[in-house]
Amino acid sequence: MKQRALFVDDEPLVLSGLRRMLRSLRRDWEMSFANSGKEALAMLEEGEFAVIISDMRMPEMDGATLLNEVAVRYPSMARLVLSGHAELEAILRAVRPAHQFLAKPCDPKVLERALKRILEVRQDERQNAICNKLGAHRRLPSPKDKIADLRNALGGPMVSLERVGDVVSGDIAMSLQVLRLVNAAFFGTPTKTLDPRRAVSVLGADMMKRLLDDVELFRSAESMQEDDEAAVIEVNRCVSELMDDTETSGDACDNGINAKTLAMMLHTGALAGIDTEDSLDDSGDLALGSVLLAYWGLDLEIADPTAEAWTPATQLEGVS
Repeated sequence: MKQRALFVDDEPLVLSGLRRMLRSLRRDWEMSFANSGKEALAMLEEGEFAVIISDMRMPEMDGATLLNEVAVRYPSMARLVLSGHAELEAILRAVRPAHQFLAKPCDPKVLERALKRILEVRQDERQNAICNKLGAHRRLPSPKDKIADLRNALGGPMVSLERVGDVVSGDIAMSLQVLRLVNAAFFGTPTKTLDPRRAVSVLGADMMKRLLDDVELFRSAESMQEDDEAAVIEVNRCVSELMDDTETSGDACDNGINAKTLAMMLHTGALAGIDTEDSLDDSGDLALGSVLLAYWGLDLEIADPTAEAWTPATQLEGVS
């Protein structure tokens, strides 16, 4: 059965252009089009969709408001923004409900790739079964001490981005969030990187403060059960050891950042799995991670030619 995608834009010419641009995907996708948030919600009530792709600037109900509503009602759906210019405040409201942000005009190949990756995880029986859980994930948990360290690093009139980058790069959840934002078009031209420190530098101190305080993007594990918080700390410890091993083994490419970050990203599922009721083995953790990374649009192929073997399609083939 074909997966269904819903495109939302208040400009008829844009919707017509999308119809023409995405003809090559008709074999895999059934595409529907709505010219307002209200119409989109009505269509969602009538049938199941795998992904919604919405403009930001629309009258009555903007894209951020629409995606917030979709996140509550249909948490398994992948939620993408496809938009041109938008107010910063609106973009900040979209940071948590939107999995990805694509800029207009959008290269057809970029949009096709985003949809293809979502299609891949939705067609996999095991991965599709966990979409309901991971689709709802807007934040991953960080140890409360890490949140405190970030707050301290961002406090005061003189902020050291190097120190902020050190704090963020030492935590999986924070690292993945900043990488998600800078690799997409949330705040301008995407910066293709797997280096959390570089991502922090791109975002800047003021934006990091807003993400921490206004958006509350970084979630403390303090509200979790004691055992769950201990598990979050343990996952971070394991990844830190893997990163150290990668450095000392000589497997790191160039300055070592890419290989270390890949090791960290492969444990996304273990971190997300702490919030689920399932007891997962290593392959289950990788399935969880593959879904979340596909939804977020984080592409392991952006790192380095040596990283080609680490694409989501191969993660479940004996990789641990």
